[in-house]
Amino acid sequence: MPSCSVMPRMPLKPLCFLPPPPALRQQVQAIWCLDTRQSGPGREPAFMHPDGGTGFVLNLGRPLPPRVPGEQPPVWLGWEGVQPISGRLTPDTGWLSYGVRFHPGGARRFWGGVPMLQTSTEALDAVHGHALRRLHQRLGEVGDVRAGLQHLADWLMQQLQPSTACQVSQRSLEAVMEQVSQAESVARAAAALHLSRRALERRFAEQVGVSPKQYARIQRIARARDLLKRGPPIRQAELAQQLGYFDEAHFIHDFRAMVGITPGHYARRQSPFSPLVLG
Repeated sequence: MPSCSVMPRMPLKPLCFLPPPPALRQQVQAIWCLDTRQSGPGREPAFMHPDGGTGFVLNLGRPLPPRVPGEQPPVWLGWEGVQPISGRLTPDTGWLSYGVRFHPGGARRFWGGVPMLQTSTEALDAVHGHALRRLHQRLGEVGDVRAGLQHLADWLMQQLQPSTACQVSQRSLEAVMEQVSQAESVARAAAALHLSRRALERRFAEQVGVSPKQYARIQRIARARDLLKRGPPIRQAELAQQLGYFDEAHFIHDFRAMVGITPGHYARRQSPFSPLVLG
């Protein structure tokens, strides 16, 4: 997740985002930097919620800890596949990391045909390692975070040259993902798409990196989080019904299993990072 250092005459927040160029917006959610070299350690963890997207991280300072406890932290490069549950990041000092967050299915062109279920940090190093090492070196040479984010955006433009065929393919995949997220079951989604369940599952494995069932669950909890944070106050029983749960208890259980806290606790908490979006 993004960050920023202090630029001359313009203090930047530890977490900074650069919106992707228009030509990349179908594939890329955000380009970010996280810089805590001048920040004190925090107490409250930041949540990193799954949304079906993927991304990669380039560490120039202390490596960011892994999302999932027990995993080895990436040294200079780390790939993040689709995460099944929310991760937590307790703010600490000494981080300087740049990264890219792709939309669900948006990283396919970046991988040159590698099935998304087979992606990993080792595979990323094998496919793009030479170019990423040059990028890593260049980011270490830039004078400030704003310049680093722009350099990362330019690098992505070189890697993901837009084409009409790719744009059509991405829109087609987005339509499939939308159907899966809204259908009552994977079987009904497959029928609506005129696909067999096996064909739908194979497409998700190759192009998204997670099963249709898991993707639908991720999106349902993502909608719950959005409604809890952005909308007017809503009773949990009403929210459960709106999201299609059997009852409030099932909703709370599913939410806690993925996010790690109850919906009520989530609605009340504040993130320790206040991100700055750079225009």
